[in-house]
Amino acid sequence: MLRNLSGPFVKALLLGFFCCLGASAKDETEPEPKGGFTFALREVHPNNTQILAQIKSGEAKLPPGYKIYQIRISDPETGKITDQEPIVLASKAIVTGTHIEKTSPGHGLGTLNVRLNKEGGKRLGIATKRMALGRDRIAIVFEGQCVIAPTVNGVLGEQFVVEGLQDKQEVSRVVKALNEKRKK
Repeated sequence: MLRNLSGPFVKALLLGFFCCLGASAKDETEPEPKGGFTFALREVHPNNTQILAQIKSGEAKLPPGYKIYQIRISDPETGKITDQEPIVLASKAIVTGTHIEKTSPGHGLGTLNVRLNKEGGKRLGIATKRMALGRDRIAIVFEGQCVIAPTVNGVLGEQFVVEGLQDKQEVSRVVKALNEKRKK
């Protein structure tokens, strides 16, 4: 879940493609690191499930500008990761780790506070403003894997909260990695 700190809770389970977003987002794809990490917010194709079924049956190919990632599947009762499944995400990132000013653990088990720089906040605001709220999704990709993909229920900006990470250990690992990268 993503929550805008300047407004109401914003759930974000990503499975949405926003055709207008491509014109506003630069082609910012952080290269896969060698021993490092990447962080990005990416749009989920709005027809994710249909496209994956068509690709599997051979009826369609992956749309240009998209890439298939793996998203973690967690047991709803224990929160433990049980499996992975494919998800279709935009190749272009809305924001990346370079836009992050600060991250810190939030209140709650799998909660992360994120503060973006002005450019990152502007990009995220433009992207979420064009989304169909309550339907479109944004994926959080960390170290090349889609961690969560919540539905966007409000316009996000420079400060927001990510809810739904696996546990405090995962939050600590993400906070440490993002803050160390920022210092470099």
